[in-house]
Amino acid sequence: MFTVRKVKFPSNVTGDIAPGMSITFSVTFQAPSFADFDDVITFVTEENSFKLPLRARRQPPKITLVNPMDCLHSWLGDRVDMAFRCVNNGGDGGFKFFCEKDEDD
Repeated sequence: MFTVRKVKFPSNVTGDIAPGMSITFSVTFQAPSFADFDDVITFVTEENSFKLPLRARRQPPKITLVNPMDCLHSWLGDRVDMAFRCVNNGGDGGFKFFCEKDEDD
């Protein structure tokens, strides 16, 4: 999901980095879903290696109902249309309403 791009070394000839020098690179992220993702970039030196963790998180949706869902009473075969106001105070996301019992959906 993570891709290292646009690596810029101090020298165009070699990829060596002397003490005090730095490289610049970009990390892009393309996710196939809204899930959280973890990965690492491993840097290898002459003496050892170290890992830099990469984490991709999103703010989860926070759905609230403005008023309680009271659908009133109806007779068999009647149709009752009700509107309920839902507010999302969190990140982007979709939601659905389900009955507590699967057979009632």
